[in-house]
Amino acid sequence: MSNFTWCTRRVAVTVAVLITAAVSAPAQSLAYVGGVQYATGSFIFTQRTWSAYLSNGLSWSSGRLRVSASIPLVLQPAGWLQYNGSGMMVPTGGLAGATTGSPGNTSGMGGAMHGGTITPASGMPFSGVGLGDPVGRIDVALSQTEAGRPSISLVGAVKAPIADVGSGFGTGKWDAGVGLSGAMSANGISVLAEAVYWKTGNPSGASLRNAVAYALSIGRALPSSHWSLLGTVSGATSLWTGLEGPVLAGVGVGYLLESGSSVFVTAAAGLTRTAPAISTGLGWRVPLSRAR
Repeated sequence: MSNFTWCTRRVAVTVAVLITAAVSAPAQSLAYVGGVQYATGSFIFTQRTWSAYLSNGLSWSSGRLRVSASIPLVLQPAGWLQYNGSGMMVPTGGLAGATTGSPGNTSGMGGAMHGGTITPASGMPFSGVGLGDPVGRIDVALSQTEAGRPSISLVGAVKAPIADVGSGFGTGKWDAGVGLSGAMSANGISVLAEAVYWKTGNPSGASLRNAVAYALSIGRALPSSHWSLLGTVSGATSLWTGLEGPVLAGVGVGYLLESGSSVFVTAAAGLTRTAPAISTGLGWRVPLSRAR
């Protein structure tokens, strides 16, 4: 399982950690998965902004079933970005309402849809830090994993609206996703791919489209070493009519500890203006019990 929800989680961090585990680590029945990520960019705004989060979650597996859940702690200087169920940042400009778009005479999101930018809402009540919406996920393997042969899993995920909408930590609506993930490992190389269709709840003052979140990752365990390398491309179809979807490309380096825990450092660059310009992260996976 790639555990992108996305990004289930969050795009580069979670996939990178699971690449390390898939390449080198023994099967786990219960593990703690977490990560810290920082992203910055102008997105479709007239000025630059950033967002950081600390994600904490558990992943439990038994046979063909894997269940995971996580909740992030979000830190932002303004409430212009909301996180949807796929884990991607949605540049709304603030659900209190954005102002004039540029260029042209179109206002708000309309200006951005025509190639311009939007001025984020000002004067929003904002605490700076708070809990984001939790995400739960179930993966059911449709085929048993065998060396050199691909495995396919059915994915179901849901995001619950508990975060403070006005502060920009969530959308205030339920999101639900269903899709497929696939994995294959051979000769020290692991390939993970995923596509999840998300039914997106529309917060007040916004008109988000349902979207497909996708990810493709290739990892390589270095011979006679605890190190591994990763390359990944992830993104989604358009979340707003007239705007391209977010797309990121990244690289990572992972290390597998003797205890079976793994850590990963990632860096990614946005390929479209709806994605963060730069995203960096540190992820980890700690086994709490081993499968019998």
